[in-house]
Amino acid sequence: MKKVILSSIVLFLLITCLVGCDKECNHEFGEWYELVSATCTSEGLEECKCNLCGITKQNDLPIEHKWNRGMCKECSIICSHEYEKGECYKCGSIESCEKHKFEDVSINFENYDVCMNSATKGECLVCGSSGTRMVINGNCNFVPNKEKEIVIQQDANGYKYEVSVLECKTCGLNYEQKMWTKYFDNCGVLNYIVSSFILGDEIIGEFYDQRVYYDHDNDISYILSGEDCLNGYEIIETCKKCDQVAKSKSSGHIITSGNIIDLSKYSSCGGNIECYKCKVCGSIDEIQEIKINCVISDVTVVKKEDANNISHTITSGVCDKCGLSYIIDEWDEESYFGKVTSTLISIYQNDELVVTGVKKEHRYE
Repeated sequence: MKKVILSSIVLFLLITCLVGCDKECNHEFGEWYELVSATCTSEGLEECKCNLCGITKQNDLPIEHKWNRGMCKECSIICSHEYEKGECYKCGSIESCEKHKFEDVSINFENYDVCMNSATKGECLVCGSSGTRMVINGNCNFVPNKEKEIVIQQDANGYKYEVSVLECKTCGLNYEQKMWTKYFDNCGVLNYIVSSFILGDEIIGEFYDQRVYYDHDNDISYILSGEDCLNGYEIIETCKKCDQVAKSKSSGHIITSGNIIDLSKYSSCGGNIECYKCKVCGSIDEIQEIKINCVISDVTVVKKEDANNISHTITSGVCDKCGLSYIIDEWDEESYFGKVTSTLISIYQNDELVVTGVKKEHRYE
C-alpha cells in the first residue's frame, strides 16, 4: 500500500514539472553583475539572472581604455575620435576649446637620486592643450640618447608615432617624448604628445598634451575699397582642400620682390622690368633692374628744380621701331647713410602710361 502511495506522489510531481516546463516564464531579470572586467586588450563579461525561473543571460563588455585627454594611460593608444556636439563620445575629448581652464601640473623628484627637483607645466583641464612651456627646476644636463635616436613606431590602432629620448649625463634620468599626428577634415592636424621622465625602468611622471591646428592651402584674393591700398581692402582666403573661406580687412601695400613685367606684351621690342610690387593693387614700389631692347631716338634732356630746390635731370625719347616713349627723371637726395640717386622711369604706349616706378642707387660714404 505504501509503495502505491509513493508511486502516486512521484507521478504527480512528474506531471506537475512537465506542465510547468510547458508554461512560458515572463522573465524579470535583475541587475547586471560583472563577471570579467574589460581591459585595454580583452573584452569583459557581465551576467544577470531572472528572479522567477533563475535563467541567466550574458553580455560581452567592450574593450575599455583609461582615457586621459584622448590617450589611454595604460596602453598609450590614441582615440579614433567620433564627435557629437563637439565632444567625443568615446573618450570625452573636446573638439575645440572655447574657454580654456589652465592649471599647473607638477612632477616632484624629491624621492629620487636625480639632478631634477621638479617639472611644472600648465594644462587646460577641458581640452588638454598646453598653456605654458614646461618649467624645469634642477640641474639635469640633457643630451640626445645615441642609443635611442628618433624612431617611428606604431600603436595597436595602426597609428604611427615619433619617439625621441634625452638623457642626463650626470644622473641618468631620461626624458622621453612620444608624438602622434592625426589628420581630420582635410586640413585639421591633431598632435598628441606624452612627455615622460624615466629612471631605469620606472616612469616617475608624465605630461599629456593635445594640440590642434589647421594647415590650410589658401588661395588669396583682394578686393579694394577705393582706388589704392591706402583706402583699405578685404582679404579673402579660400582653402583649396576644405573650401573654408576666411575674410578680413586691412590697409597699406603688401610689397613682394622678384616681380617681372614683360614689356613684349605691349607690342614693344621686348625686355623686362624686375621690381618690388604691391600684390594687392599692383603698383610698383621700386624697380630693381630694367632691361629694354628699344632703340630710343629724338632724345631730349631738361634740367629743373622742384619745390624743395632739388635738381632733376629729365630725359625723354621714343623708340623708332615700336613707338614706346620713355621719360626718365633722375635726382640725388641725402639719406642717413649717404647719397641716394633716384630714377623715376615712366613708359608710355600711345600716350597711355604702361609702367612707372623708381629705381634707387645708394652710395654709402
